[in-house]
Amino acid sequence: MTDTDIDLPIFLGGRPIFLAPDREAHVLSYETAARARIPVITQAEIAQLEAHDRFGLARLHIQEIVAFLQKVGRFWAIENMDHPLYRRALDQMSAISGMSRKMAQREFNLIHVLCTYGAALYDMLDAEIGSRFYLDDWLVRNDALVHAHPWGNALHVMVGNVPASSIMSLIRGIITKNTTIAKLPKRDPITALYFALSMHEIDPDHPVTQSMNVLYWPGGDPAEEKFIRLADVACVWGGEKPVKRVKELVRTGVSVLEFGPKSSFALIGAESAGSKKVAIDLAHDIAIYNQEACFSPQMVFVEGRENTAGFTANLIEALNLYDRLLPKGFVSDDAHALVSRARLEALYSGNDVHTSPEGGTAWTVTVVPDPGHINEHPLSRTIYVIPVDDIGDAVNHCTPDTQTIIISPWNRNPEIRDEATLRGASKITEVGLAEWHRIGIPHDNIYPMHSLLRWVGVERGLDYWGKYIENGPIDTTKFLMVHETLTEDIDTLPAADGAGLPETAVTG
Repeated sequence: MTDTDIDLPIFLGGRPIFLAPDREAHVLSYETAARARIPVITQAEIAQLEAHDRFGLARLHIQEIVAFLQKVGRFWAIENMDHPLYRRALDQMSAISGMSRKMAQREFNLIHVLCTYGAALYDMLDAEIGSRFYLDDWLVRNDALVHAHPWGNALHVMVGNVPASSIMSLIRGIITKNTTIAKLPKRDPITALYFALSMHEIDPDHPVTQSMNVLYWPGGDPAEEKFIRLADVACVWGGEKPVKRVKELVRTGVSVLEFGPKSSFALIGAESAGSKKVAIDLAHDIAIYNQEACFSPQMVFVEGRENTAGFTANLIEALNLYDRLLPKGFVSDDAHALVSRARLEALYSGNDVHTSPEGGTAWTVTVVPDPGHINEHPLSRTIYVIPVDDIGDAVNHCTPDTQTIIISPWNRNPEIRDEATLRGASKITEVGLAEWHRIGIPHDNIYPMHSLLRWVGVERGLDYWGKYIENGPIDTTKFLMVHETLTEDIDTLPAADGAGLPETAVTG
């Protein structure tokens, strides 16, 4: 075993299961030269998963779930970095992903941010489902009493390009009281796993801990169908292939929430084009996750062709700053090659190409006349600057595959928001805030937690006739027979088994 060999457990029913000498393992190899081994789940363990109580959290008050998540959040505070579990997570994240340690630390700190503030978790529920009290009480909703139950097993098929998205997916499932079945992404088998391991560290017997199942299986594995068919609801992140696979295998009627690949772009009005601060904020949005997040801008439309050169110069300076603030970390040979090819294609087409110092591929800024000059976007902090006469001209490039539009100055968003969102964009935010997901904002056009719940109701009784009926109580038979000659005699008819009813009344 070398320094880059990493043994990881799976997490089943609230406990970690480690590799043993006689245990079969999945072996995951990475371009960073790291290699991870993770146990293959056994048939006995699959049977255990099938038999577990999928409604274990349904009997728990939401405040108990939130209080536990707050403890988990505090575990991931930067001040706790010396904890052996935290240190191991950082080391393994950096070794597998090639992230700089600083970026890996930032990812785990996001667990702290997402979980520590209980009020924010309550606000998320209130914003998405109307009131968190639906989870524990029966609330009056017009003429009915309404309650929200968990579906049961929430399957999370995650991707590794944005580690924090795995945590967000799991938190949504937990605070809607579902049991978690999570498929670790090969690209990031660390974040979600260590989230569960920290729960075990804090309280192995807590119902939330015991509701967690964090597993790995490769696509097409013989056991995959069993895992997917256990799902009562599914959240699938990634491209068309995993979404299609889950939809093929889930039971009839199971909802599949899709968080597929999308792209984003920025709009810079003439008022902001000369601002160095705006350029720095945009560099932040470009640098986070090296543009592999759906919200990362891949193009920036700059209003006023005379503003292009000055804006580009400021952006170059800002990207150099972010190369120091948040280094890329390991970059694969393939990623280098894609950037180099995109640069050569742009030069061949006669476009202005600005590159990071000393011939590296830390960042690339290319000025093109329109998006048609972009062949295949290489990501990796590559941004295409496109001059326009008016920021409204860029709205024509919105499609259903557009996730986020990032704009500056902010006070001009009313000019574009109606048409941009009508054409397909799902979020508009200010430059510098691309990664933020403010409470109340839909995610890819839906409120996920609303769909993670099964909505049930209790009707009012006959003695409640509501505002549409003049006199009560309600008598449905009278309604049906209102034009029949029997109406005058209906009050004398027996109410029990129909004995003595006229034949016409029985047979209808």
